[in-house]
Formats: sequence, structure tokens, C-alpha cells
Amino acid sequence: MLNNFINNNLLLDPPLINNRFTWSNLRNPPTFSRIDRFLYNPSWESLFSPHTTRTLPRSTSDHFPLVCEDSNPKLRWGPVPFRLNHIALTDPDFKRNMGRWWDNSLQDGHPGYSFIQRLKSLANFIKPWQKEKLNSFASAKDSIIREVDSIDKKELDTPLSQEESDRRLALKADLSELSLKESQFWYQRAKKLWLREGDENSSFFHRICTARQKRNFIQEIQDEEGLIQNSNDSISSAFIKFFSRIFRGPTKSDPFFIDNLEWNPIEHSEGLNLCAPFLEDEIKGVINSLDGKKTPGPDGFPISFFKSYWYLLKEDIMDIFKDFYDKGVINKNMNNTYIALIPKKKDFSNPKDFRPISLTTSIYKIIAKTLSNRLKTSLPNTISENQLAFVKNRQITDAILMANEAVDFWKVKKIKGFILKLDIEKAFDNLNWDFIDFVLEKKNFPILWRKWIRGCISNVTYSIIVNGRPQGRIKANRGLRQGDPLSPFLFVIAMDYLSRLLSHLEITGAIKGVSFSSNCNISHILFADDILLFIEDNDFFLNNLRMALSLFERASGLKINLLKSALVPMNVSEIRAKECASFWGISSQSLPLSYLGVPLGGNPKSRLFWSNVEEKIQKKLNNWKYAQISKGGRLTLIKSTLSSLPTYQLSVFQAPSLTCKNIEKFWRNFLWKGNNSSEGFHLINWTKVTKSKAEGGLGISRVHVTNKALLTKWLWRYLSEPKALWRRLIQCKYKGIYPGDIPSNISSSTSKAPWRSIIDNVDWFRSNQSWDLNNGDQISFWYSNWSIEGRLLTAYPRLFALSLDKDITVKDAWNTIDNQWTIRFRRELNDRERNKWAKILEILPKPRYNSGSSKPTWIPDSKNSFSIASAKFLISRQLDQSSGDPQSKLLEIIWKSTIPMKIKFFMWCLIQRKINTMEVVQHRMPNICLQPSWCVLCKKDSESGTHLFLHCEAVKPLWSFLQNAFSLALSTDDLEDVFFFRSPHCFSPNRKVVFCGIIALFWEIWCERNRRIFGPPSPHKTTANMWEECKILIGNWCSRDSHFRNYSAATIALNLSNFCN
Repeated sequence: MLNNFINNNLLLDPPLINNRFTWSNLRNPPTFSRIDRFLYNPSWESLFSPHTTRTLPRSTSDHFPLVCEDSNPKLRWGPVPFRLNHIALTDPDFKRNMGRWWDNSLQDGHPGYSFIQRLKSLANFIKPWQKEKLNSFASAKDSIIREVDSIDKKELDTPLSQEESDRRLALKADLSELSLKESQFWYQRAKKLWLREGDENSSFFHRICTARQKRNFIQEIQDEEGLIQNSNDSISSAFIKFFSRIFRGPTKSDPFFIDNLEWNPIEHSEGLNLCAPFLEDEIKGVINSLDGKKTPGPDGFPISFFKSYWYLLKEDIMDIFKDFYDKGVINKNMNNTYIALIPKKKDFSNPKDFRPISLTTSIYKIIAKTLSNRLKTSLPNTISENQLAFVKNRQITDAILMANEAVDFWKVKKIKGFILKLDIEKAFDNLNWDFIDFVLEKKNFPILWRKWIRGCISNVTYSIIVNGRPQGRIKANRGLRQGDPLSPFLFVIAMDYLSRLLSHLEITGAIKGVSFSSNCNISHILFADDILLFIEDNDFFLNNLRMALSLFERASGLKINLLKSALVPMNVSEIRAKECASFWGISSQSLPLSYLGVPLGGNPKSRLFWSNVEEKIQKKLNNWKYAQISKGGRLTLIKSTLSSLPTYQLSVFQAPSLTCKNIEKFWRNFLWKGNNSSEGFHLINWTKVTKSKAEGGLGISRVHVTNKALLTKWLWRYLSEPKALWRRLIQCKYKGIYPGDIPSNISSSTSKAPWRSIIDNVDWFRSNQSWDLNNGDQISFWYSNWSIEGRLLTAYPRLFALSLDKDITVKDAWNTIDNQWTIRFRRELNDRERNKWAKILEILPKPRYNSGSSKPTWIPDSKNSFSIASAKFLISRQLDQSSGDPQSKLLEIIWKSTIPMKIKFFMWCLIQRKINTMEVVQHRMPNICLQPSWCVLCKKDSESGTHLFLHCEAVKPLWSFLQNAFSLALSTDDLEDVFFFRSPHCFSPNRKVVFCGIIALFWEIWCERNRRIFGPPSPHKTTANMWEECKILIGNWCSRDSHFRNYSAATIALNLSNFCN
């Protein structure tokens, strides 16, 4: 109850720094609770510095005295380093000045050095301009508000002239545009990307930014000697010492490497491609592919700046690339890096409780991204198939599927063994540079390429951002940066040594993992630094495995974190399990075990198996302040964040129907109520909500539909990825019968095996899948769906029964010499059978032997390629046989328009006739609405939707204003007449203005109605005032449209008739 009160009223609770409770019952055993607390609202928070609470010693009371105080008067946030705000890039004044500033920033020196110095000089021009611009928001708003207030007061005494009315209208339109720019500024600071299409509320973004700053504010820290540091200098010193020990650790690696490993070196041609000269189109493509809104590093310039001013910067950038190509060196100024400290937990106390994220200069990021784009094309052929991270066509779900199938196989076969889940301590930070170069050399990477890589990862200097300001300079001698585009790929290359080593031991019989067949043995699964090992229970195997891991540690500089690692015995006695756990020095655990965020070895049919998903959703919801987010913002959050939380688990396991309902219940309550306990109506049936936007819904996918589509994707991948390790595992375990067959012999598995749920969809998949014939090598003549008759064994069962070549492929069935089909039958066909066979021969397409291997096609998709979206659409359409929504065309226009999301959501509800008018409330909850015939605007009639928006005497003049302004003859007898007025033509620029006008009218009527019911007592707006607000909304929305980008909101609002004709 208290938490709901705090959330609904936007109250903030300062942290309690020296205790967890404020009350106990003084009994044995005691009961503790945090009953006492200070609460304050966002306005108070924005005015005062960060505060904390602490308990004082108590005497006889069962409550601790509580004091609220400045968290640390000696500590302050910032000053933060220079950072170009994105809104500057769209400012006309910035554009006018940029060319002159850039010309005046010219610097001498080598390309990399001179470019960084030029950016610093440019920043000196931008800093005062940006500060003045931000300050001008507030001063301009104050000035506008004062002038509008002056005009309003004058209106009380005497009617305004047309010029004065137009002036007030223009001022309000300008004020709205200023507010939008201000929200964009705080939007960047708040880093809430999910709100890009949700709320447009600068105060909301400001609160997010302030709350995050206070949450991450480091008031004190415990250093490595255990001493508490609480001043700016001492806190910074503690972090510098900690990270110096990490980045400047021992670098000498063990010279003992096993040389007789199968390295799978890259081809010579791949090496030539890696070292090809850098071209302008390549660099420009890289810049355009990067996220322009990511936080910049020491240079302060985001990638969006490089995108916007490529024409000015390209000459300098290409000089940098040419210099890098020739020398292979990154200038130290370009390689300066900030470390942002991200708390791993809420109650951090020492430096190890923070995750270091590197913020590099943008020019370095461009170089690193260019190299990583080249590098990742070579990885599939040189990285072991057991490594499933950062390699094209390998996915995290592959690791989850393989691990669970391996566990299931051992359970069925009752094989004694162990699963080791190993965690690498600070994996990226401790990796030895010489070791990376050693593996690159073994894989035949060219010397020039290795020189480039060395130049990128070395010569790095770190500064730690502590409470907003960069502190210290640490010259690294090892490690990779988290946040560097190259780091993930270099890390998997280094980890490939471990994979090759384990595979070598497996081939030589030194260790033994899960043996599905003679050509499919799984001893290890790697996903970046997540290591999962399978080892049969044998001291010889266990000793060899430990020796291999020790060798890898000494060679790479990486170290296994024993405290976070686990050993899971399978079919092994408890005594033996404890003995082996003691031998490894790690804890012994049992299945199910969390692996990559998903249960390993659990029962997917139980609700407990899915409890982690529900907990993730609930945790995410608890982090959001529901009352601050409109329904449009909530819709965006559901589709961008909440719906993605269960994706990995839904991709591998079939969710019980109750779990699907519970997940959707979280979404449904969040959409309509904000949280599970606050009052509110579910205005529209959930079935309607979950329809696609093309069918009149909101496009929220049903969980069971998404689940089926994700599971079906495995069947598509089985046919289209013939060389994948997971496919070979499935083939060996479940035994496919014929070419193109999807194995379905589930007798060799338990009911918990993922593949059982996947093949439940095989019939539905086959009915929608066909083949691109080509040479026919992957297609079964009888079994596959490759002809217009479908599967021939189904269309012609008698001929199939007579055939002697039931398993023959299309390729083998076609005689290239005689150009005819050569299917043998066990006897001569009779006349009827011969006619049917002749019919088959007429309709069958002929193989094309020079066209390569046959490929699967997905019939429902126009591109013949499987997609989750097309599968979900097809499943939903088959489950719901209802006809299309007649309002879908109108809704399509609304969803594509430039109006804010919360108003799109409002219009969607209005079109469904599901707005909470008094009439609707009376019907739903008659105990709340005591005066059902009371329309708050006219106080004469029942408040239905049609009355409120069209027939109310207070709103009829508004429709007259609109029709006069746009020279329209608009019927207002019914909402349908207004909704569909010329809507098919609203994509033309002039019709967009009219369409925005109609929506603005609906929205202003609804807002005024709510102000009179829920707002404080104040003079009501006149219809003229309401029409003025409508014109401002029209101007704002249209000015965001590309057709009107050259016009201000005020210009459009003052000249509506000119813009709609």
C-alpha cells in the first residue's frame, strides 16, 4: 500500500546509508522493518543537492531516530566534460556557424593528433554557444510567458485586436516548439531510448536524469585496504588504484603453447581483403551504420555529428585512415578513453561493485568499426563451431538448445558425468595482448593486420569518470575495452585457443564429453566468456581437463573465478560429487542451473521453470514510475522492452498456457493501469489490443503466438543451415530418415527435451514451406513439398507404395543423360497407375544442375524467406478468422502521422468508441458516476462520445471554426462521418493539415473536459481559446512533417487556410 502511494504520487525516498531497518520489536528472535522514512517530491529534489538519511542511536524506543541531511557537502557532481548535444545539429544557427568554426579550428601536426586538436578547438567555439542556447530556452520561455500573460490580462478589460490575437497564437506556438527542444535536450541526458516514440515530456526526462545521477552518485567508497574514503580526491584515488591494478597487471604469458592444434587458418584471399586500402564509401558506410546517439568519449562529439558534417570532416578522416594504413599506429590522443562506472548492484560499497564501460573517441570508434566489419566476415571459417558468440549465423539460443539436449541425452542414457559452468574473472580486462597476437599468427592473419590490431588495443590511456568528472590517467598494458567494436571479435579469437585445445584432447581420448555419435561429440559450449563443459566421470579425464584449463590461464592471462563457477553431477553419487567439487575448489550444485539467463535441465512444463521470466518483468516494472508515463509511452515500453524479456526462453521451450496468460496479464495491467493495484479500466478487449495494426489492434503479439513462431524458426534453420553444429547434434540424436527430413524420432529423449516441443509444429511448418529446386540435392522426391501437388507420397500414395526408391533425392532421380526421371517400381504399372505417373511427369519441375544446392522457401513471405513476423501474422490469422477492421485505413494514417504517441493512442481508443465518458463510466461503475446525464461542458445532456465531441453546445462552435478555416463542408452528425472524411487522401500534404486539425479538435475537447473534472478550480476556456490551442497543435504537428520542414509552427498556425488548399 505504501509503495503504491509513493509510486502514484511520484514521491522519492532518499537512501538509508547506515542501516537497513528503522524499527525492531526488541524480542528474541527480533522482527525488523523500515517503518520510518523521509519522502519528498520531484520539485524539492530538483531544487536541493542529493540527500541521504541515516539512523541515530536509540535508547528505550523501538524506533531509531532518523535524520535527513546533505549526502556529502564536500562532494559535488561534475563539472562534466564537454559533450555536443544532438539538438545542436538541427539548429539553423549552429549550421550557419559550423563552417566558420571548423575553418578557424585548423591545427598542425600528424593527421590523428591534428584532428583531435581541431575538435578541441571546435569545442571551444561550441561550449559558449551551447550554454547560451540552453539558457536561452529558459529565458525565451519566461519572456514568452510574460508577454502571453500581458495579452491575457489585457483581454480581461477590452477585446483583443486581430493582430494581438495572432501575436498570442504565434507566441504559444513558439513556446510549444521551445518545450519540444528542451525535452529533446533532457531526452539525450536521460538516455531512455524506449521513449523515442512514447512520451514527450521534458520534466519526465529531467526527473529520470536527476534520479539516475543521484542513484549513481558515489558518496563514499571502501578502498583495497578496507578504509572508507569520502572526499573527491580520496574516492578518485581508490578507483584509480583499483583499475591500475587491473589494466597494468602482469603481462608475461607462459611460453608453453601446444602447437599441434587444428587452427583452421584463414585463406590468403581473406587476408588480402582484410588489408585492402580504405575507401571513402566504406568509411562513410561505417559512420552511417553506427548509432549516432550513443554517449561520446573524451572528444565529446557523438557519431551523429560525423554523419551530419561528413562533407566537412571527410578529408581529415581519410587522411587519418591513410596514415593508419601506412603506420598501423593510433595516436594516443585518439585512443584516450573514459571509463564510465555502472553499478552492478544497488548498494555498492567498493570499486569491484562497478562495471567499467569504455567510452572511446568517435574517430577511434569509426576505425575500430571499420576493422571489425572486415574481421567478422572471416570468423565463421576460422572460429571453432563450439563458440557461439559474435560469429555470423550463430546464436545464443543455439547454446541453450545444445546444452539442454546434452543434459537430456545423459539422463536418458544414464551416463555418469559432470557439467562444469565456469566464469572467467574480468575476462576482457585481463586478456594478454601477446596472446591475442599469437592466436592471430597461428590463424594466418597477415602481419599488417596484426600490426593494425596491436595499434588499436595498445597505446590506450584511461580516465575514470567519478561523479561526473574524469579522474587520473592509467596507461594500460593489457586487456580489451568493453565498448570497443573490435573487442568482442578479438576476444572470441583468443578463446578459440581454449576450444581448439579441448577439441584436441577429445580427439586424442584425453577427455570425453557427450557422445551423440561417432561424428558428434560435445565436450564444451562457449558463448564469449561463458564456458559450459561436459566431462564423463573419470579421474583421467578430470585431471586432463584441469591441466588444459591451467595451461589456458597461464597462456592467456585469464583466470577462472572459482567463487562464481559451479559443478553439477549427473547420475553420480553425492559422495563422489563432493569429492570432485573439492578437487576443483568450486561449489557443487544441482539441476536446474541458470545458464545464459535460462534454466538448464529443468522442466519447461512446470510454472517454476518460468518464474524467472515473471520476476524479470516484475523487476522491470518496479523500476518505472508508472504515473509519469502516458498510455502511448507504456505501449512503446511493452513492445520494445517487456515483450523482449522472455524471448530467449520462448525461443527454445514451449511455455504453458498459464505462463502465457500471466505474462500478458503483466502487460495488460501495465498498459491500462500503470501497475497491478491502481484503479483503472481495461477499455478495450485484450483480443482486440493484440491484433496487428493492419487489423485495427496495437500490434502487441500474443505470447503463445510468439512462442510458436520462435520454435518454428528452428525447423527453418534446420533446413537452411546444413553445417551448423546444433543441427548435427539434432540429426545424430533424433535420426532424420530422408534428405530434407526434419528428425522427429523422440523416443531417444525425455519429455523435457526442447526438440520435442519444436517438432510439435512440424506439420504446420511443412504446409507452409516449399523448395527452390536448383539441383535437387536436399529434396526428397517423395517426402518433400516441392511440386504444385505438394508432397507426392500424400498426393499419390499408391505410386509411393509401389516405388523401390522411396528415399531417393530429386537430384538422383533425374537422369542427366536422357533428361528424364528414373524412378523404379516393384512391378509394371497398370493403365490407371501409368496415367497418374504420366501426370506427375508433366507437372514436375526439372532440376538445374548448375544452380547449386536446393534451398528451402517460405510460402507466406513475398521474399520466400522465413521471418518471425510473417510466422506470427500467419498464426494469428489462422487463430482469428474474423474479417479485417473497416477502420484500418484510417488507423494506418494515424499511426504514420507526426502526432505524439499518447494522442495516437487516444485516437485509437476514440475510433473504437471506448473513451471513458461519463456514460461509459456509469455503465461500468455506477457507484462512481452519480450523475449519468451530466456533461461537464454544457451541463445539459448525457455525456456520450458523440455528444461530447460533436453535439455538445460548447463544442459546436469549434467545428464551425475548423470548417471556416479549411473551407470544408463537414458532416458532424456522427463520429464515423468525421473519422472517414477524406481520410483516404490524407497522405497528401494539404490533407495532412486538415487531418491534424480534426485530431487536434478531438484532443482539445477531451483535455478541456478533463481539466474541468479533475483540474483545480479556474476560469473555463472559451471556444475561441480552445480553437487557438487547436491551431497551435496543428502547427506543431505539421512542422515536424518533412513536407513542412521549412515552416515554423507559428507560421502554419497563423496561415491554416493557405496550407490546406
